[in-house]
Amino acid sequence: MAKFASVDEYLVSLAPGTAATVRSLIEAAVAVHQDLDVKLSWNVPQVHLGKHYVMGFGPAKRHISIAPWSKDVMTMFADRIAAYDPTDNMLRVPTDWTVDTQLIADLVRARLSELSGISRPTA
Repeated sequence: MAKFASVDEYLVSLAPGTAATVRSLIEAAVAVHQDLDVKLSWNVPQVHLGKHYVMGFGPAKRHISIAPWSKDVMTMFADRIAAYDPTDNMLRVPTDWTVDTQLIADLVRARLSELSGISRPTA
């Protein structure tokens, strides 16, 4: 796999539908808090708060993995993510998933709370 210089360059490399879904996931995640930043780590988009990982997105051929970087967050949302083929560390959504922005926001808020007690929305 090629090494990408930016998130935009990475998204251009994806199938258009997958890129649109990943872009929507990123937008839903970073909308939660004004200090969130998205950058490439391990050559895939990752949402950060400072040096801390908040949520990562890993597209594959038939799904997109969403990792909130916390087994505790995954456990907390077990009922809400059960339909998305969860593991201890991630859930998988279809590449053409209509993003559940509330679920993504709630996962991000839970991770932020775990990291530093920050859970206020930006809007």
